[in-house]
Amino acid sequence: MGQNSRHRIISMMKPEIALLLDLVAIAGFFIGLNNINKLYLLIPLLISGSFASFSASLLNGVIEAKSDEHMQRTSWRKASEIKSIIIFIALILLGISILVSLELINIYTTLWIISGFLSYVFLYTIILKRRTYWNIVIGGISGSFPALAGWSTVNSAISLDSLYIGFLIFLWTPVHFWALATKYKDDYKLAGIPMLPSIKSPDKVAMAILLNAIILIFYSMIPLIFPNIIRFGIIYEYALVISTLMLAINLIRYKMDPMKNAIKLFGSSNIYIMILMLGIILSRFYP
Repeated sequence: MGQNSRHRIISMMKPEIALLLDLVAIAGFFIGLNNINKLYLLIPLLISGSFASFSASLLNGVIEAKSDEHMQRTSWRKASEIKSIIIFIALILLGISILVSLELINIYTTLWIISGFLSYVFLYTIILKRRTYWNIVIGGISGSFPALAGWSTVNSAISLDSLYIGFLIFLWTPVHFWALATKYKDDYKLAGIPMLPSIKSPDKVAMAILLNAIILIFYSMIPLIFPNIIRFGIIYEYALVISTLMLAINLIRYKMDPMKNAIKLFGSSNIYIMILMLGIILSRFYP
């Protein structure tokens, strides 16, 4: 396998997505951590979660190989040329992920990680992506499972805290992805993929993003409004204020000129969720 193929495969693993999902898992992990002696479990959690994410992204690339050829953003992948190698690597990574989780963590974490993998590959990529513009809304559930996996690594199978973090990711995903899809809406049209920005008018897309963002922001405020139900501490509150102001500014810019500011909104949505996850993690140490 040549250097170019290796580079393509590594890029197709989408390490930036794995990094974000790892951050979500770390948030669930530290919120659930009640015994410092379990801190070492963070290492197998990140290995298992990252490898499952790499595997899912690679298989997504194989399944979408023909569509990728029509899209400027993904035409470089050319997954069909090295399809067998990609599938082999994806299965090896998935096998390692399951083995590490089962042997070093527990069955609940393994189930959450597998659920994240299956929901991305099958629910989103195979079932929903080409059938409905609700694809990323429903399929966004795949990003919720790392929070559950993080919690169950050091605590019970599930909790209100881990569900809260997971649903936060679920609500965040449409704003995040619709902004990116706005930039590449012509690509999605050529590929025949019904992403919201490729089939609806810019005004309707902007309104959908704005409504979703409002729901997301209000949901993010639950720990402030109902601290007796969910409480993450003062650092989370500061993180929420800073990230919300930044997101709001970019939402206004997007509304004024969607195509020009789509990537800015996409980037700010990434920073928004990263700041919130870091706020949750740090609040564990500074309540």
